[in-house]
Amino acid sequence: SIVQTRGSIPLVWSQRPNIKYKPTIRIDKNQSKHIQVFNRHFDEQIVQYGKQVAISLVNLKGYELGLAQKFMEIVNETKNQNISYEAFDFHKECGSGKWHRLSILMDKIDLDQKQFGYFMQDRDGNVFMQQSGVFRTNCMDCLDRTNVVQSLIARRSLKDQLVQLGIFSPATRN
Repeated sequence: SIVQTRGSIPLVWSQRPNIKYKPTIRIDKNQSKHIQVFNRHFDEQIVQYGKQVAISLVNLKGYELGLAQKFMEIVNETKNQNISYEAFDFHKECGSGKWHRLSILMDKIDLDQKQFGYFMQDRDGNVFMQQSGVFRTNCMDCLDRTNVVQSLIARRSLKDQLVQLGIFSPATRN
């Protein structure tokens, strides 16, 4: 098995629902609140799951830019060695059906995925591998963009597991 997490960007922000497709994002101005919320969230995640790779799929322009910048700023400010950050502007990179560009992100996280591993145990309960970290993926609403990336991570993990079991040859990983 492989564990992944997802959620809203762990800062203090909101969107007031309205009839607009893209409601305005309001980001709290209190830096210490952001750090407190961020640390509380990730401290819990690290205890539960180990090292974290925060994959942010929000747009790096337009109305999502401010939130993307604040997230990266807090990651950098906290300097937690158990958290790394990977930004990938999903719409810019994959717009107009350029799905092959997801390989850019997958290549960037490949080493982390190999290091994290996955959980594997036999029928007798002997554990062969334990997962040591997770990918925490987010976009604005944790739906389509997040689903696409998490499914690619899971697919690659499944291929690795099938290679380890001797069902696939090592050449089928990619």
